[in-house]
Amino acid sequence: HWIESVLAALRPSLPQLSRTQLSNSIWALSQIGYRPDRLWCKAWFGASYKALDSCNAHHLACIIGSLSLLRLRTADGRWLVLYRQCVQQQLLQTQPQQIATIMCGLAKLLSSQPPHWVTLLLRRQLQLLSTSVLAVQHATQPAVAHVAAQSAVKEQGAAAGVIRPPQQRRKPQERIRRTADIAATVWALPRLLYPTPKAWAMDPKHAALLRTLATVSLPLLPVCSAGELVQLAVGFAGLSYHPGTHWLKVHENAIAAKYSHLNEHNKARLRAAIKKLWLDG
Repeated sequence: HWIESVLAALRPSLPQLSRTQLSNSIWALSQIGYRPDRLWCKAWFGASYKALDSCNAHHLACIIGSLSLLRLRTADGRWLVLYRQCVQQQLLQTQPQQIATIMCGLAKLLSSQPPHWVTLLLRRQLQLLSTSVLAVQHATQPAVAHVAAQSAVKEQGAAAGVIRPPQQRRKPQERIRRTADIAATVWALPRLLYPTPKAWAMDPKHAALLRTLATVSLPLLPVCSAGELVQLAVGFAGLSYHPGTHWLKVHENAIAAKYSHLNEHNKARLRAAIKKLWLDG
């Protein structure tokens, strides 16, 4: 296979690649769905470990998002420790989509994280999303019905963390991503906090964060895609957190018009999550 030949030729040069080149290489592989062999992955993780502390928020999100698409993880715990440190150092420069991608990337890799670190990410995400959602509501309220009508469900797995190509800029008319960022954040939380998501959510300080998350997501429920609505319900249910009766009713109305877009697997996941949320309430 020609890709194998290219990767074999590239492997000796991995330690000399820049942070952008290392990020781009794993991103490119994730986009074509090609999983490298064990030796190449070991060499890439070794090279990226030395470059992580120079990575910016874009690189960090792109790397973990790409690794999650390829289902690649390293057995060297030092890599993940350093990765968390680098994310924390870049947190003030990180955007909502990048935080969502980082959280979902780790969640899809089934990689539980220290609760205090997850809480730091969530606090920052809420700061960004609260401001962003208010701006979006003010600027786009007349277009809500149109956005809802144009919304299509392409992601039946209800997974999240869409990775854009490196250095690609947002188009002015691109669909508002706040709904995806919020849904991805909620979906990732119980997986990142495993095995104690319920205990974490019961802490009064954490419960306050979840209330804010429910409040921020509430006005956007009508324009969420079916996949995003599944993510929200499954995430809150995984935390055993009841987002409120009004939230559940708005969510129910939002999903009604899009329920047919879901496959049977996600319909079952949604039903189980909604049942749990009503029982928890």
